[in-house]
Amino acid sequence: MHSRGAADRRTIQTRPLVGTTARILQKCDLRFSRIRVEQPTLIQIRAGVKEITDGNYSCRLVAGDVVAIAGGQSLDITNHLDSHGTYEARWLVWDGSILAAFRAEQSAEPLATARKFPASPPLIEALDRAFDAVDGASRLPDSIARHRLVEMLVWLAEQGVCFDPVKKQTTERRVRDLLARRLGHDWTMTEVAESLAMSESSLRRHLAETGTGFAELLADMRMSMAMRLLQSTDLPIGHIAAEVGYASASRFAIRFRARFGFAPSAIRGHQR
Repeated sequence: MHSRGAADRRTIQTRPLVGTTARILQKCDLRFSRIRVEQPTLIQIRAGVKEITDGNYSCRLVAGDVVAIAGGQSLDITNHLDSHGTYEARWLVWDGSILAAFRAEQSAEPLATARKFPASPPLIEALDRAFDAVDGASRLPDSIARHRLVEMLVWLAEQGVCFDPVKKQTTERRVRDLLARRLGHDWTMTEVAESLAMSESSLRRHLAETGTGFAELLADMRMSMAMRLLQSTDLPIGHIAAEVGYASASRFAIRFRARFGFAPSAIRGHQR
């Protein structure tokens, strides 16, 4: 738990070769279906309740709980407000080079889906240090900042949690990696196929084998990124729409509602 005050704001920070952190604020009870978690992630609940399911796994987290989530999977997530009308969490994502170096020293089976555990004071102190390391205001040397994120991985290993940073380079994975670099770009299947050195028909066939199509994949990635920006920044909705490739904020709102079942403004507590 924590005290609320003037510092209650959404934030997201990225430090190259170290990691990314975010502070999530929500003002409505909301359910997000099939949210893609691309990279191993650690989430601490600070207010409210989070429920996670994927068909084979489910957990319920309250303020003070921590959950480690493996990358490369889609989950159903519900966030509930506390008695003060707030859901708050913070999450941490490691740079891939840190995960790969740490994994090389571990023999334990990697986490398959997610693992919940109560947060001890020493673990939270380590998490605080990791957040400070990513924050550019800390001015820590890169070597020290990376060490602090490795420390967090050691704490997780003590809890029996080990991440696998190695992702099978399927065609879908390659497409996702390419699109993620410029989600706001006006991508076409022709351009993506050329970038991946394959024909459009081959690209279409490979994606169909995973149960998706190019337009569907691109739209879902854009909506998922928009959702994260709505949760972790105070950027205007029109700005977020442009960031993910929509010149029209109204069209973006229609697509967002079609994907999640509520308006973009609902995340920030406005009329759904």
